[in-house]
This record gives sequence, structure tokens and C-alpha cells, in this order.
Amino acid sequence: MCGEGRGATAARTLSPRKGTAKALQGAEQAPLPASRPGSLRMLARSLLSPTWNDSFPKAMDINDTNQKEALFSPGCEPVVEDEERRRLLWLMAEYFRTIGYSDIKARLPGFMPPPVLSGTIEDHRPDFTCRQTDSARTPIILEIVTPEMVEDPTAENRWSLLASAAKLYNAELHFVVPKWSAIGPVDAALKRRLARMELTVNRVWTV
Repeated sequence: MCGEGRGATAARTLSPRKGTAKALQGAEQAPLPASRPGSLRMLARSLLSPTWNDSFPKAMDINDTNQKEALFSPGCEPVVEDEERRRLLWLMAEYFRTIGYSDIKARLPGFMPPPVLSGTIEDHRPDFTCRQTDSARTPIILEIVTPEMVEDPTAENRWSLLASAAKLYNAELHFVVPKWSAIGPVDAALKRRLARMELTVNRVWTV
């Protein structure tokens, strides 16, 4: 069940069910300590299998009513509602498309949304996923973070689930923050928060 207000351990303990160019100016690398591994349901099919493009329509055909409802619950909506997050997501989607990345999925109008990742208590949908142009076609899982989200305690569940997914399936985890904010540098504050959570992040973009 999707949500963003439950205990911090909810997304770290994952469901055991099986089957589941240059950087933009100002972008910075953000290596951090390792995250906890886990087992996810949808990402295995969608992110690493040759049929990634077909996975989400199949997910929409599932018979479990609770599963269908979960796809559109808080944290799982196909399109992000916050205007600032949507603006940053548009910029990143266009940038990755311009440099030739493939299998682009985004929580934006006109895009196929990424599949929902399942935790034992909470489910969440990544903001953006794609594949890089290297020989392994390495997947990227990307999360948009606004200044108000940096210290939001409910974000811990979501970010832990995304980090576990990236580690389990050899994907890169990227975060995107605005370059300017009234509260000061957002990237530094986010990196401190992620370090406290002991999550591995491949890159924090400032846009």
C-alpha cells in the first residue's frame, strides 16, 4: 500500500515476492555509504528484463484490486502533482532523451510512468527511470527533491526503497535538486540527510 507517513523501517524491509554527453552544469557526484539490500517485485521485470517496455501495461492488467488501487495511491501516482517537481522532471527527461538514453519512463503527462516498487508495507513509484548508453545499458532511478522535501521525515521510507532497488538491480540512483533556494544550498543539505540514512547515491544534480 502506497503512502508517505509510516515508520522509517517500512520501506527498508522489502517484500520477498519474486518476479518482481556531459552532465548538466553544476551537477555533482555524491558517493555515500552503502544501503541495505532488499527484494522488489516490479523492478526486476521492468528495469532489467528485455521486455521492460511491456511491463507496465502488464501491471495494469493485474487482477488484484488492491494492487490496481496501489498504482494510484499517494507516492504511486503516474504523474507528479507538485509543479516545481514536475518542472525539474521535465528538464531531466528532455536532457536524458537528448543524449540518447533509452527506455525513458517519467511521472509526466505524455510519458509512460515507471512501475511501482513494492515494499512490505509501503509501495512507491520512482519519478523517472531510463537506461544509459554504456554496453550494460545501466539503469538509472531518479528522484526529484524540492527544498521542502529535504528534511521531510516521511521521505525516508521512499528514498530507502529506491536505494534498495538500485543496489539490488545494479542501477544508479540519482537525485535532482534546484540550484537556487531561499533556504540556501539544497544539494549540501540533501547529501547530509542521505549520509545520515546511510544510502548510496551515484549523483546529485543541481538544476
